[in-house]
Amino acid sequence: MPTLKPVLVIAFTVTIIFSFLYIAVHWHTLTVKVSKHSLPRASIQPHPYEPKPATSTDWTGIPIASNNPLYKPQVNTYPDQFCLPILQFTNFTAQLHQHYEEWIPKLGFNNLLDCIVQNNIKLKQIQLEQLGVTLAKFAKLYPPKYVVQVSARNILDYSPFYGAIWGIINEQPQMTVSELLNFIDEEICYFRDGPYGRTWVACIHGVGVGLGDVLDLDTALQFCDHKHDSDWSFLCAAGVYSRTIDDSAKEWAPCDELPFAAACFKVRSQMWKLLEKLQQIQPCYRRDHPFTEEALRGCVWAHAYSLHMHPLPYADRFCQQYLSSPEGSQQLYLTCLDGYFHQTTFNRNPEICMTFSFPAAQDLCMYYAQLGFYFNPTITPWYNFPLLEIDQPQQQEQHQEQQ
Repeated sequence: MPTLKPVLVIAFTVTIIFSFLYIAVHWHTLTVKVSKHSLPRASIQPHPYEPKPATSTDWTGIPIASNNPLYKPQVNTYPDQFCLPILQFTNFTAQLHQHYEEWIPKLGFNNLLDCIVQNNIKLKQIQLEQLGVTLAKFAKLYPPKYVVQVSARNILDYSPFYGAIWGIINEQPQMTVSELLNFIDEEICYFRDGPYGRTWVACIHGVGVGLGDVLDLDTALQFCDHKHDSDWSFLCAAGVYSRTIDDSAKEWAPCDELPFAAACFKVRSQMWKLLEKLQQIQPCYRRDHPFTEEALRGCVWAHAYSLHMHPLPYADRFCQQYLSSPEGSQQLYLTCLDGYFHQTTFNRNPEICMTFSFPAAQDLCMYYAQLGFYFNPTITPWYNFPLLEIDQPQQQEQHQEQQ
């Protein structure tokens, strides 16, 4: 009777070999982790996409449907009549639609944007957005996703994309708030579950930009908060504030009394420039009328956000004031660092993060150093809202301590 021992040995050997092969192939997905300590941040999940160089011809958008007629293969040279005449349009909206009828079927919207970038054509903000609005009107017989796919790109400050978002929405029949939210998530910003984080961020921001244009501030913010999804709401509110908050104002109101304070304080760029010129180190501490805790965090975060032109050691020294001052705390220190990291492009050498003294600060630095362009926003939120928000029980506890 034949023995089974040689067969078992062979089977065991094959299993071991395949196990080692699997570990070798997937080793990077098993090891790329970001430790969190007590940091209120989700870990970064590995994925097969890597950031690409940000040149005008690189495709930094989302996948294109194979039958999308608004996309055409990229070309090396463009006819002079393709994008240069746009500068001479006297009736921009009407002439743009006529231009699309002639050229979009031939060369696609993607090549039009590339032509504008490569020829350094200077258009006003409203004209860049009109590129997307007109595309949505021109392509209203196509699925909305086709318009999104060719406009959702990291060029021209996403302005054509913002226009396309609201061009699409305006082409739809009247909807309830719930229906509109579902439409946005399923037909416009539908790629949250993929590794297209920065583009999804721009998409929800663009929703807020449109809301800020057509609704009063309170109504727009109520819409943003309707989903009870912190990251979605912060991004939407940031878009609303970018259209409704006076950047030239010399006072903090209304950001000190509005929800999503960090997103509001962030748009006050002229105020931050003035304060830096005056060397105001701690403008967020008001002795006569102190901020609420959430407004204080938002102010501190936005102040550090405005310092992105300074090198990393400066940011650390600046934020350490929130450890040494009587009103400070580790929470404010990390909030400050988070604001700086949020705007800064990192050298991806992890050693740069080891210059921080505190493990939580090192972790926060590592988080942003590895974030990149292609992250999954379902897993990895864009706003570090646990540092920026304060829940109701915590507010009550602080109020009791003050009493």
